[in-house]
Amino acid sequence: MANEEVKRKASDDRFDTVLGFLGIEAIALVCFGFAGTTGLTFLRAIGFCIALFLFPYAKRMLDMQKANKKVFLPLIPVGATVILLGFSGFWMSLYSGNAFSGVFDALLVVLGVTGFFFLGLGLKSIPWMKMEYILLGILGGLALLVLITMFYSVVRYGLFYGARFKGLVYYYDGVVFQIANEAKYLDGFKFREVSLNFAKWGGFVLASAGAGLFARSFKEDRRRFLILAAFALLGIIDLVIVPFVPGLILLIPVYLVGLLVAYFHKVEESSPRAKEIGNRVMTILFFVLLGLVVVGLIVLFADVYVGFDKSFLAKLPLIGRFFGEGSRTEKLENAISSTFFSTTASGARVLNFGSLLFGMQATYVFDLPFFEFNVLWQNGLLAFAGVIYCIFYFMKRIRHYVFDDTQGKLKDKLIVVTMILGMFLYFSFLSDEMPLRHPEGLNEIFSSHSTTLMAFTRSNSILLLFFLLGLTFSIEPKYRGAIEETVLESDEKTVSKEASPNE
Repeated sequence: MANEEVKRKASDDRFDTVLGFLGIEAIALVCFGFAGTTGLTFLRAIGFCIALFLFPYAKRMLDMQKANKKVFLPLIPVGATVILLGFSGFWMSLYSGNAFSGVFDALLVVLGVTGFFFLGLGLKSIPWMKMEYILLGILGGLALLVLITMFYSVVRYGLFYGARFKGLVYYYDGVVFQIANEAKYLDGFKFREVSLNFAKWGGFVLASAGAGLFARSFKEDRRRFLILAAFALLGIIDLVIVPFVPGLILLIPVYLVGLLVAYFHKVEESSPRAKEIGNRVMTILFFVLLGLVVVGLIVLFADVYVGFDKSFLAKLPLIGRFFGEGSRTEKLENAISSTFFSTTASGARVLNFGSLLFGMQATYVFDLPFFEFNVLWQNGLLAFAGVIYCIFYFMKRIRHYVFDDTQGKLKDKLIVVTMILGMFLYFSFLSDEMPLRHPEGLNEIFSSHSTTLMAFTRSNSILLLFFLLGLTFSIEPKYRGAIEETVLESDEKTVSKEASPNE
């Protein structure tokens, strides 16, 4: 019996190892963008299947919460948001000629996002799995993509071409293109000319991981410190050799947050009083930020409702020049207006509840630099509200993850957190969903884009984002502690019963 138990345990360990490294390979291939859109379709399915096998490990970690199921209730809106991101009026109408393809594509998006969230949760739940293995898979996949595209761009454009060729243009099929605003990108197995915003997200996320160095000691762990520094330096170099100034500017708040998190974590560890004050301050800041976002959105939607002619934001001092007709936000306000309203034959605007709730029909495309508002016109107000909810929900979860000592050491956790922050900031300000400069050969194998629209919700970046969120997902210590006590009491009773003599 003992030999059989040993053999069974060895078999389970081998199964754990295979699943663990398959999961790491899957996320590495996602980061690399392997095989373009076709490859991404397979990776969504593969990631979901691996997550199913890893679910028992995640369940084992979360089983303590069965006595308090209300902890999982906030995840219901997250799941609803993911479904709305997959299924919407826009995406269904885009495949109106083939309803099956539309449903299949939407279903794969939902399964892929869900699968990679649980893949991250499952991988960190494997007993032998170290966070550094997972991080090496992510950073290695990103680094390979960045290195290949950076080298090819240097060969084709030269160093610092963004500054050297600023204002210069070239003609392609009679259309004018600015050299300084494009870059080479590996799409499947072919290099394409895309916008800088689209091409540099990988380098930016790689550079953002460098903020995790604030939680590491060079003296105590020189090898890992240098490896992380090398990855981050590669990302920074990718931005500098253009130079991609907006990306470099956005790196500043990422590194500031990394520095502050490392500092306050150290302070809270040394003083219980400081921890209590820190919790209060973070709670106040959280609700202040939430209030500002809600009020800001209400004001923006109200300004869109009254129209450009009666815009009250355009009349405000200082910020008025950013609103109204001909302003920088004109495209944003047009997108919101087209989502909320339709125009009658007489020219009157009326609420269009179909597009308002579930997204526009695929007749117009608004290429906005803010992924949240791209979700608004593609997926509707319900999905947009869900995205805002997810942002603040995971903000709280990440806060508990960072300061929960049972979830590992800060030196690894801070890398994950700063990558999430980097992705959020980048796609909130520098998103580009119409990046292709010369969209020829889109039906080639491994690059079979059904449209030139390359939406964030259909990209490999959203899979990476939810994978990272899965890594950070944890239960608040106050709930876990209470349940652990219940479990311990139950175990003590069981031991006591087993120790009592037989009657």
